[in-house]
Amino acid sequence: MMNSCKKMTAFMLAVLMLTATLLAGSGCTVKEKPVDSGEGSTAAPAEEPTEAPKEEIDMSKFPLYVEPDQAVYTFGERGKSIAKAWNNVNVYAPYWQGNIMYNETVMCIDDGTRIAGVLQYKPVRILSVRDYTMATEFEEGKDYTISGNQILLTRDTTACPYLTADNLMGKNIPDKYRRVNSLSSVANIETDYFMWTDNIFFTEGSLIYGHQLCVTYVYDINDLDLSQFPEFGSVCPKFLNKLQSGDGVVITVTGDSVTEGCSASSKYNHEPMMPQFTTMMKNGLSKAYDGKITLKNYAVGGTTSNEAVSTNVSAKLVKAKSDLVLIHFGINDCGGLSAAKLKSNIKKVVDDTLAELPDCEFLYIKCFTPNPALYPNDKMTSFWKAIDELAAEYDNFYTLDLYTPSLKILETKKYLDVTGNGINHPNDYIVRMYAMYLLAPFVNFAALED
Repeated sequence: MMNSCKKMTAFMLAVLMLTATLLAGSGCTVKEKPVDSGEGSTAAPAEEPTEAPKEEIDMSKFPLYVEPDQAVYTFGERGKSIAKAWNNVNVYAPYWQGNIMYNETVMCIDDGTRIAGVLQYKPVRILSVRDYTMATEFEEGKDYTISGNQILLTRDTTACPYLTADNLMGKNIPDKYRRVNSLSSVANIETDYFMWTDNIFFTEGSLIYGHQLCVTYVYDINDLDLSQFPEFGSVCPKFLNKLQSGDGVVITVTGDSVTEGCSASSKYNHEPMMPQFTTMMKNGLSKAYDGKITLKNYAVGGTTSNEAVSTNVSAKLVKAKSDLVLIHFGINDCGGLSAAKLKSNIKKVVDDTLAELPDCEFLYIKCFTPNPALYPNDKMTSFWKAIDELAAEYDNFYTLDLYTPSLKILETKKYLDVTGNGINHPNDYIVRMYAMYLLAPFVNFAALED
């Protein structure tokens, strides 16, 4: 017992000495307690701690801000044609320019104790909670409650969709879904699924999207880190100048399945029929500018940057007389290509295009992360480093980073909140985020009227 006490005393002395050393090394001053002189002197009364003044927010950075008590849900009108319904500004306006998050998706999981999901920010006020189709709206208090940035489904609800912890492991899946053995065995996109690993399943059907909720809420703009978002005029100045001059422009696209349109709901013909992000980009530019916006998408699902070279996609970009080329490769390249090979492939596309169209500009989109459990971060970051090196070699090659912000999002949310297939495709919410990132550098939303 005595030895234990001595050891504890020595340990506490070491901790105290280490603490003092750290404080000294950090530039902090350790104040000693005043010693009574024996002549009736007393220590000076401790000063009340003062709260550091909050930095004043530059509201010019939030042109879409509305007072929380005046915020309403305005996100397209059901029953109208798809083209008109999805050309509502709130569909693709950058959320970080205001204080309303429209239809953020979240999948609630029943872990046996509670049924819960997590939102990106803490809501100041909930405006709407709906199913993925946005047709069915749920009731706060009856179907769900909010605690911090969590949405909690009530135990007796029969309305809100969710999955169980067992479902995530491929257990007790509802009978309407059919398990198959491989991707090539998928015969019905809506119902078929297979287990990619023991705890990751793949499907483009409602086993994923049908169990996600769409939550619209007002959030506190103090919670935003604006450094992760693109600013107006930050890329492709020639393209922007043409837009502002009222000239017609041609946008061409090369890339993989995400760029082709997967997993936007319109791609698989299910509600709510959200268009792909390149279409929303065209919609936003057409609303903001007078010139004709022409979009030609040459992306092909399942391809790598090797195919961009072998199929001579540059010839198509040249024939279209591209003003802006959007490039989105990297996800499939993880299957065997090196960063150096990705770089050389993209360089070939750029050089061959510039040889015929010297004023063309290129915008390389660093993808929203595929499932981090399957796609190693070090591989992806090596790709982006190589692309940044390439961008430094040209005056008209730019990058748009969704990868870094996506990792930040997944510090709070889980991948099943934001995916359309569980593996590498974004859902409608992230498809819209792509459109936001693509439009922010080219559209002054403060001057844009719906």
